[in-house]
Amino acid sequence: MADSVAEKLLEAGYKKFERKQYHRYSKGRADATYIHYSLNIIRATRNTDAQKIITNTFGAPNGWASDSQDDRYCTWFFNGYNSKEGASKLGEKVYSWVVKSENTVCKLVDKTLRKDKETGVPKEIIDFFISRKLEKGAKTEVALYVGDKGFEAEVMLKPDGRHKLKLNAVAAALDLSLLHEGEDTVWFERDDDGGFYVYTKSLTKSLSKKPKSRTKPTRTSSKGEGERRIGQDYFRSEVIDACNRRCVVTAVDDISLLIASHIKPWAKSSDDEKMDGDNGLLLAPHIDKLFDKGRITFSELGEILIADDLSDSVLDAWHIDKNKKYSLNENQRRYMAYHRESIFNK
Repeated sequence: MADSVAEKLLEAGYKKFERKQYHRYSKGRADATYIHYSLNIIRATRNTDAQKIITNTFGAPNGWASDSQDDRYCTWFFNGYNSKEGASKLGEKVYSWVVKSENTVCKLVDKTLRKDKETGVPKEIIDFFISRKLEKGAKTEVALYVGDKGFEAEVMLKPDGRHKLKLNAVAAALDLSLLHEGEDTVWFERDDDGGFYVYTKSLTKSLSKKPKSRTKPTRTSSKGEGERRIGQDYFRSEVIDACNRRCVVTAVDDISLLIASHIKPWAKSSDDEKMDGDNGLLLAPHIDKLFDKGRITFSELGEILIADDLSDSVLDAWHIDKNKKYSLNENQRRYMAYHRESIFNK
């Protein structure tokens, strides 16, 4: 989406600064561009060479940053809502909302959300939250879950025809007032029963409220109980950041083709480990199959270790270099020790 723009910014003399959640291109404090790969958003300072470059590539900006930025930034959004009901088409403008999957959306934090504890919900995605149409001035409540606690939030249709989602009830639990405007995100994952799990992703890791497993009756038995596996889109986003948006083995960087695979299996992980991006590898599907089945693993030095029952012909056919050292960060190497001891078929 943004690679061509990134190259043009570098050619125009912008300096690149890489962060986990975004890349910043700058010619000084008053001229900065942020490319949020995981959100599919680009922000650029107005009236700069960067704005001209991006406009020439993608057309005019389709959104503006929060009021706290004094409209100094113009914004390009590249995601839209695509539900089974077809509420809108993928790629339609949905302002500062990004659709991660059919059941998960996230909202970029702005001044209204941080200060007033409420946010507008575009008409294109309002049916993600409520199933019935509201009359002007009417309101309804939705159930929200933060960790193990339940809350009620109000959705209302204002007289001017705009929908508002009020998050006062969960503001303290999410530390909304401490989140970074224009950088952090609030996530909503729809439950089978119509409620929503809410969590946050922050540049300040200690502020992030990550998804936690919840115990509830299983769909196959009213008597038994099991854990609902929530936060998979969140985990994928974290793994994409940890692996620099490319397959660890093949270096393929089309993330739509890649799988975010747990190193230490989800069933064996604590809540924190389940959502830790460093407990994951971004892998091409065929590599993921080998890794998940314990046919390959990685040494402390990043070398691929091959199970005895895996033929070299498979590695050759798939162009897997078993002599190469692959890049894993320190925490990934720590999790990999578990994979070598408990998953790998030696």
